[in-house]
Amino acid sequence: MTRLRLRVPREMTGLHGVTFAQVSDVHIGSYMDARRLDEIRDAINATGADYHLVTGDLLDNHIDQLPEAQRFLRGLKPRRELFMCMGNHEYIPARDGDIKPIIDGLREACPGLLIDEARKLQVGGHHLWLGGIDYAMGPFMAELQQRTRRESLEFTLGQMADDGAPRIVLAHHPGSFIEGREMRLDLMLSGHTHGGQLVLGRIGDWNFSPVLPFELYHNGHYEHGGRQLYVNRGAGGWMPVRVNCPPEITLIELV
Repeated sequence: MTRLRLRVPREMTGLHGVTFAQVSDVHIGSYMDARRLDEIRDAINATGADYHLVTGDLLDNHIDQLPEAQRFLRGLKPRRELFMCMGNHEYIPARDGDIKPIIDGLREACPGLLIDEARKLQVGGHHLWLGGIDYAMGPFMAELQQRTRRESLEFTLGQMADDGAPRIVLAHHPGSFIEGREMRLDLMLSGHTHGGQLVLGRIGDWNFSPVLPFELYHNGHYEHGGRQLYVNRGAGGWMPVRVNCPPEITLIELV
């Protein structure tokens, strides 16, 4: 369990102590069986968080994994609501060009699936903004995409009033922070990298892994001009081994 605190204005007393439990990159498939999936579900529920957040790649590579993904989502019991954003592996089962069954199936189990959408979360007499952007595939499966990464961020943030309330954005790929750090957001929550899975160490913002390029935000907490990013290491993996990079659930608290 990794803990992160996000400061909010002192006068927004209704938000103090609100918690979010984030999980990412479960990759239901070859290396994630039902028993392990239930352990992850139980660990998230044990946090007692107000909101549960799934930042993409719940599925791995086939639509046959959708029923197990739905079972996992239905088993999450946040005190308030559950939200999810799309990852690249949600699109891989749609390689025949039809993403609708995946989206419909996920949204049936998680009405808080956010695809270039923002929600106003009311907590007592105060509120915060939570948005989720789509996964911009670029030339790969481009026919399934509506917007570029920048367009998705601008469209989603455009749905949030400029009222001083905290703005949190779910974005599967941490590279989205390259554009997001120049926009009006307080915290971006990402995954995608698995923290590198095989990690040699980190110096400053540089996380050294033989399986990831150096220019990415790989693992953990980053800050740029008051904008923050947290990259979750993920619960599943590309391979059945991790070195110096254990699976992770992130607990974010507003203080």
